[in-house]
Amino acid sequence: MARATKSAEEKQREAKEAKDRAVDVFRAAHLRPAFDLATERWLPVLVRGQVQHLGLRELLVRAHEIDDLAETDHFVRAGLRRLLEVLTLELVGLSSASDEEWEDRLEDGEGFRPDEVEALLDAEREHLYLWHPRTPFLQRLDLLSALTSVSGRDRPTAELIPHAPNDSSQAWFLKGGEVGADGLASADAARYLTARWFYALGGNADRVTIGSDPKPVGAHPGSAFGEGSTRVTHVWRVGSSLLATLVGNLLEQDVADARGGYAVPAWGAGPQVATSLFLRSAPGMASLLGPIEEDRVARMLRAPLPVPKDRVKTWIEQARDEDPHRVVVETQKGLTVVRMSAVESRLQSLHRVYREVVVNGGHMRRVLGAGDLWMRRAAEGARLELFLGRRAHRATRPRRPTP
Repeated sequence: MARATKSAEEKQREAKEAKDRAVDVFRAAHLRPAFDLATERWLPVLVRGQVQHLGLRELLVRAHEIDDLAETDHFVRAGLRRLLEVLTLELVGLSSASDEEWEDRLEDGEGFRPDEVEALLDAEREHLYLWHPRTPFLQRLDLLSALTSVSGRDRPTAELIPHAPNDSSQAWFLKGGEVGADGLASADAARYLTARWFYALGGNADRVTIGSDPKPVGAHPGSAFGEGSTRVTHVWRVGSSLLATLVGNLLEQDVADARGGYAVPAWGAGPQVATSLFLRSAPGMASLLGPIEEDRVARMLRAPLPVPKDRVKTWIEQARDEDPHRVVVETQKGLTVVRMSAVESRLQSLHRVYREVVVNGGHMRRVLGAGDLWMRRAAEGARLELFLGRRAHRATRPRRPTP
């Protein structure tokens, strides 16, 4: 007996019902705050050569005792460095300590005071839960109302796992079915969310409606710091302690802005606010975790930000242009962004920087320029850590990495 063909109305109704069921499941997962990032041990660090896992509160209080982050995935480490810098900038803005007091702390081997850390955690309280009824960590709960009735497909959290592209793989994040079919532990999900927030590439995702515009948006531009299809060359000053690293990468102008009352990161600000702290944390897409099942989170939603596209494009371009971790040289011709080249050796690329600075009379800017730094003492003796990302073609069509 032939099966009856479903009408367009039936298909639309079934799609809407499926979407509504997914929304109910995800909304229920965020009914109560869960997994407090201030106390849960989700951050791997090195302390006197030994790996420990700390919550955000303990990491900040002990930052002067910690050697460095112990995160081995370079995407996640770069994302965590950016996250912790934003929080440090906010903490400095909230603190009453003068520049001289901060210099004395570095000289005396002291760190953030517990009351300063608590002030920061109080300001960020609602943003530091992995599940939250209003503001889950680095996620957008408003996706649930913005998803269109023909979309709303949940996806495996394996899509949060970053990997470096190689000759047979073209994307920085995996697709469903690659690995991690059994889901992620909450601590891993938090770290991978951080990497995706700062380094997601552009591509297709679930469709969302934005405001009163009836036309849904189904592609996102990718995060500012992923640099689109351009080869990424980002640099950090890594000091003798995590504290020295955190304050040693802050720019003088950023600290002035934070102290002037503009210390509002992107996850806590309206989309029209483009302060320096906002730009240091600007996202390019939205994610939302599903429920915990057997101590694992297996499903997620990802979609374009439910914000007008022109506004997102503006802040992403501005954040990318002003990124303090780009290698920037200033010459008489203006600012030049220097990247490691795919056709040059590392020495050849470094010689290009040398040529711009010494031969052409330029000088380094941003985190490589001592004149731009806030706490120059922290930068003394620091080593440079490069984060390199090769050209990544189509972000939504990766192949399984070869062994």
